[in-house]
Amino acid sequence: MLRYGVLVLLFLGVLPAQTLFFVAEGDGKIQAAHPQPLQIYAVQTFSGVWVNETHVRDSVLHVVSSGDATIYRFRADSLTPLPSWVFPSGSNPYSLAFHPSGKALVTLYARDSIALVDGTTIQPYPTGISPEGVALWGDRFVVIATGYDRNNFVADSGGIYVHDSSGVPVDSFPRLCVNPQTGVVEGDTLWLLCTGDYAGVGGKLLKVLLLDGARLDSVDLSAYYPTALWQDPATRDFYVGGYRAADWAGVVLRIAGGGVQELQGIAGFSGTPHRDPSGFIVFLEPNFTGNGRLVAYDPVGDTLMGETPVGVGAVGLSFFEGNVVNPDVDVAEGTPVGTARLALRGRVLEVNQPGVWTLEVLDVAGRRIRTFRGYGKTRKLLDFPRGVYLFRLNGRVLARTVVW
Repeated sequence: MLRYGVLVLLFLGVLPAQTLFFVAEGDGKIQAAHPQPLQIYAVQTFSGVWVNETHVRDSVLHVVSSGDATIYRFRADSLTPLPSWVFPSGSNPYSLAFHPSGKALVTLYARDSIALVDGTTIQPYPTGISPEGVALWGDRFVVIATGYDRNNFVADSGGIYVHDSSGVPVDSFPRLCVNPQTGVVEGDTLWLLCTGDYAGVGGKLLKVLLLDGARLDSVDLSAYYPTALWQDPATRDFYVGGYRAADWAGVVLRIAGGGVQELQGIAGFSGTPHRDPSGFIVFLEPNFTGNGRLVAYDPVGDTLMGETPVGVGAVGLSFFEGNVVNPDVDVAEGTPVGTARLALRGRVLEVNQPGVWTLEVLDVAGRRIRTFRGYGKTRKLLDFPRGVYLFRLNGRVLARTVVW
């Protein structure tokens, strides 16, 4: 028989309904975390190989897996698998951008092609170049070709190619800098990250006018081997991840006012960093031989504000405005067997009840505000406002009063 008891928990502040996704590549998992405080609360096993990026579009998480030529798709609110996008074997899908219409353009690096995805239709287009990055410019796609020769491992001059919404090329500026990989569109200009060769020669952040390919400005990064680029939406400062050419130590650079600053305590980033409502920037710091980190960085004080370890080879940070919960099992109510247990840690509610169960959440007036169904041990993320709540499991009230 269930016994009555009272548990009062004080929790100062309500975590925002925001979720960061990342792939722990070596551990074969997708993990979800809150940006503040850094707290991992949902995990989905995953079988992709050599993941490059993750993106969230229309509440769907897309995981770009180059090694098996697949973009895996999941519901962002439950991590439930959805039909994948499968490309020709060995095509090496590298980057992904979405058109306002919902179409997606994928660069297929090893096949010197791009592919336009419209619903369930995948249409490849040979390009004759080595496309890697892709960005959106209005209703057009900007494809970034590295110029990298995969046969003799030589980094040559690369450029950009503009495609319309149907994938047709409409313009090209082929020789802009050495080994460009990624870029950020701002108005009619593209900030193009040029990696340079492996000795750090040619590395720069180049501003290009998309209307005619004119080079407007550049920031010298020849002391580094830069690989990742992000622009802070609040300050418009650029952040560059990569390596110091002198010792190959991982670094994150902040570029503001033409100056280049090495951040303290962050060894590179993977995926797209996120600025949370407090002003902190959350970076996913990869480590391909050991555990990586999620770190919260204060750009004003140039200090780390928090960190949490993640899986081996974690890559592909992306952001979802919402909560992730484990999917409910839609079954009829069952009779409790054994001892039921509820545990509340932060906003994560754990139900440990053998067999099938139904958990109802009521306010102090006895009105039902939420119903969860599940089987066995299940974790749920609560997104309720601050208040006092009662929990009723399989029709029996557990007098757990929570001051949220």
